[in-house]
Amino acid sequence: KLADYRDLGLLAFDPEQVRKITVNAAKKTVVVKQGAEWKVTEPKELPPGFEFDGGQVMSQLSMLKALKAGRLIEPAVPDAQSGLNKPTATVELELEDKTVVALRFGKETTNDKGAKEFFVRGNADKALYALGEFQKKRFETGVELFRKPKPPPNFGQGGGMGGMQGLENLPPDVRKKLEQQLRGMNVN
Repeated sequence: KLADYRDLGLLAFDPEQVRKITVNAAKKTVVVKQGAEWKVTEPKELPPGFEFDGGQVMSQLSMLKALKAGRLIEPAVPDAQSGLNKPTATVELELEDKTVVALRFGKETTNDKGAKEFFVRGNADKALYALGEFQKKRFETGVELFRKPKPPPNFGQGGGMGGMQGLENLPPDVRKKLEQQLRGMNVN
């Protein structure tokens, strides 16, 4: 049917125009652009060991721009029934011109396979959609969305063991044998 070809994009905005992001899910998080840099303004006290990464802001904005619903809800149900009159979570993007683009999550529902979803509406159109539970859970992590990622393991570089890190705690004779075996493997 025609609805099967519908664009399921939820948000329409220019990421370069966003000046403020407010995520209000399990926790409230506010990130604001001050000059050329992004800053966390809420929560006031960041988790222990938290390191903010402004680059994650653009990653999250790109993800939101590309976010697609799982399905269109047809026929649409009233906001009171879908829970959008009292959203369970929201993501608001304030643009340079003070326009607010919002993604609102409503009540829980299930798809025809029994998977948990949530009613959702963005600003791309007025239609009602459903989005997988994992998407809502992402936003419930709050400020963690903007945490600096841990560096990937440093395999094959430095370490003084021919690039094989993690072997330094082995007894020298075992380490030597293992290194020889690893070097002798034919890896295609």
